[in-house]
Amino acid sequence: MILDLERFQIQAKPRWNILESLLALLEGRPDHRLNPTEAEQLQELYTQTAADLNRVTHGALAPELRQYLERLVARAYAELYYVPPTRSSLWQWRRWLGIFTAFPETFRRQSRYFALAVLITTWAVPWVDSRYGTILPLWTCSFLPITCAIPANGCTRKRKVSGGT
Repeated sequence: MILDLERFQIQAKPRWNILESLLALLEGRPDHRLNPTEAEQLQELYTQTAADLNRVTHGALAPELRQYLERLVARAYAELYYVPPTRSSLWQWRRWLGIFTAFPETFRRQSRYFALAVLITTWAVPWVDSRYGTILPLWTCSFLPITCAIPANGCTRKRKVSGGT
């Protein structure tokens, strides 16, 4: 808990300034890579500033200071943990190659449901249509076993009866 806010700010301000200057350097030159000592320093300053932010937040002191520290911690977090994409993931060939391998695998896993859908489409839907006397498309008559002999369903093709005339 912070008892003296001014003293706390005087002690912590040099850390915050160093972190801010290091972040300004990194944000100004995106191609700049940190050497190991700078990276370690950035990590240490980030953790100390995050701890300072925690103290200020829990003490409910100085909303302007809290906002300043939140922005500073967010910038440091982004520099430490955000990795910008090198190329657009849309144009990576491995992603497109994955479609050609994933689709057959998925189809094989779900083949039961595909077979059920084909069965419902070719048998159940025409059967229900023929029961209610609606006009069926001509292609459905080839799938229906007996109802095509009934002219009320709209089919004009007749079925040959074996063993008769």
